[in-house]
Amino acid sequence: MRYLDLLGVICLSTLVGCARTQKATTITTEPSGAFVSVNGENLGTSPRIHEFDFKRVKVFDVRASMPGYYDARTELVRKSPAIREGVVRIVLEEDPAWTSTTTSEATNRWLSIPIDPATSEQDIWNVMVHAVTKRYPEFQTLDPSALYMATAPVSRSFRHPKDGNYVIRTTFFARRGSDARVMDAMIRSEFIEPSGVVRPHGRVFKEDADIITELQARLGTRGDQ
Repeated sequence: MRYLDLLGVICLSTLVGCARTQKATTITTEPSGAFVSVNGENLGTSPRIHEFDFKRVKVFDVRASMPGYYDARTELVRKSPAIREGVVRIVLEEDPAWTSTTTSEATNRWLSIPIDPATSEQDIWNVMVHAVTKRYPEFQTLDPSALYMATAPVSRSFRHPKDGNYVIRTTFFARRGSDARVMDAMIRSEFIEPSGVVRPHGRVFKEDADIITELQARLGTRGDQ
């Protein structure tokens, strides 16, 4: 009996020790539904229950991300209030650049826009200039004979809550397509990081996308490729 009693004490002590080092905690985000990761391991969308084993790892890096919001993170140790309370709450700040931009088929690629055969080249050019100048006040190149235009870039600055200012820059291009009844258009979009590094960006300003929509409507197409 003494042996069994001792064995029971050992087992109980082991369970208690595990309970102290492994904490099942609910990870929530605001807004809900953000993608959550812990120490680089993707857990899925919030809310999410995760067991933090502080016997194995002393510090946990919890991150949350969601389109339209800046990434957010927090570090947890065994004595963190969130661990004691059983709930980790991460608040994501809205990214104003996301609400100012959208997607477009013409982002960083040439998009072919079929032209109504009844439209003269002069009318095509007039429509192009009218649509583009509402957004871009300056041009780098204008060649009516080739139906080619390249605007000067338009930039807009945004402030990241931690990293500093970043810039989104777009430039509009249009040219005669391979077929006489086709015009090609492209919106080059670039993301300029706070460090000055420039990289392609997958979204354009809503005004840029409106140019494509207007050209498709006024030149006799609804965007069919």
